[in-house]
Amino acid sequence: MLPLVTPARALTPAESERTARQLTLQAIGDEGQRRLANARVLVLGAGGLGGPALLALAAAGVGTLGIVDDDVVEASNLQRQLAHGVPDVGRSKVDSAADAIARIAPECRVYRHREHFDEFTAPHLLADYDIVLDGTDDFPTRYAADAVAATAGIPLVWAVVLGFDAQVTVFWANPNDGSPGVRLTDLFPVPPADDGATCSVAGVLGPLTAQVGSLMAAEAVKLITGAGTPLLGRILVVDALRATYREVPLRSARRVQEPISGVTPPPRRVAEGSGRQPTLDGYPQPTPARSPQPTPAGPPQPSRAEPPTRSVPAEPVSASIWHSAAVDASSRARVTQSFPTSLDAPSRESEDARQAAANVAPADRTVEVAELAERLASRAAGGPDLVLLDVREPAERAARSIPGSIGIPVGLLDRASVADLDRRLPVVVHCQSEARARRAASTLAELGFADVSVLAGGMKRWNEAQ
Repeated sequence: MLPLVTPARALTPAESERTARQLTLQAIGDEGQRRLANARVLVLGAGGLGGPALLALAAAGVGTLGIVDDDVVEASNLQRQLAHGVPDVGRSKVDSAADAIARIAPECRVYRHREHFDEFTAPHLLADYDIVLDGTDDFPTRYAADAVAATAGIPLVWAVVLGFDAQVTVFWANPNDGSPGVRLTDLFPVPPADDGATCSVAGVLGPLTAQVGSLMAAEAVKLITGAGTPLLGRILVVDALRATYREVPLRSARRVQEPISGVTPPPRRVAEGSGRQPTLDGYPQPTPARSPQPTPAGPPQPSRAEPPTRSVPAEPVSASIWHSAAVDASSRARVTQSFPTSLDAPSRESEDARQAAANVAPADRTVEVAELAERLASRAAGGPDLVLLDVREPAERAARSIPGSIGIPVGLLDRASVADLDRRLPVVVHCQSEARARRAASTLAELGFADVSVLAGGMKRWNEAQ
């Protein structure tokens, strides 16, 4: 792979001293270190993956880092999000991570993007960077990152972690050495069904997020300097519980014409309810009708070494990963069966769901924190009653809960568990954010509850308002 960035000016004595052990590596050396100093890396999420990646990149000598995150630090983050400490609880993750970077590499330029990354904000955010690292936690955001990185012609380093399992790879639509490109849509032609498996429900091993975040940083360093062989077309599958590492090859589905003998491709689906433009068979893409404003103070524009083509046509995927001659059915199963649909990073529900009206599905009806507080106060004063249902796990409720709420974990919701609830009363469901509550609201509607709504922003927003 050709180096992604041209070398910068000579290193300062302080930079040379701090990176001395890296300078001695033959594959990097002085020229590679100057490429790192000239590089601009955007990291999506400053959580369990993005935080360690940011610190590793800053320590490695990357000259410009951009951080995208609209979340704040919570105490439950500290077990795995190493960029933050106890004094940072309640602070913006972007600000906390930027301060941590400054302590490691004060010469590193840090651009703070305190906003959500989606198909509307993605084009102007990615425009100023050479490479992007995706540590986000939902598939709409991941597809947006993949689509806009492909259009910009830049590589995307991608990873997920849940429980003791992780996967790491590199997506790049048009590699600068002319080799075949691979995209997220080759691995997941359609978004996996949301099974509610989040870090708060399934748990996550803290040291594994640090390990995987560092692997992401290492891939970025290799791409910037041209050292070694990146994980392009290869998925590194990590099982921390068994201490095993294995690779699964991945080819572009668009280059494969015939399915593997005996393998029947699954029916294609179009994602529903995302509120996003259904192009690329339902994958989120930038919407030209809504053009975001450019970043007010973007990073400088250093020159690039033989830049790749910066325009990739948005063509439909012609074959799914099941057709790939490089990924057989058993290999694909090993990747996707344990593949987390959500990981440790900022979460954000669809904007359409926040604007729910009374005539929409129960999962899309929302109640704001202020309204719920008023209704609870009215109930305490003898006013109308309601059912406040907390569908988080018992450990989460033990840490903090809303007084007067009833706890039934979302995985246990069935006709028997709700038998004692009055179906005539309005029900407000909440979880930590909104994902599990929406799933629970749909279940309650199926069980005969007529008036069900979701607490907008969940316990996270409730706690912020207290």
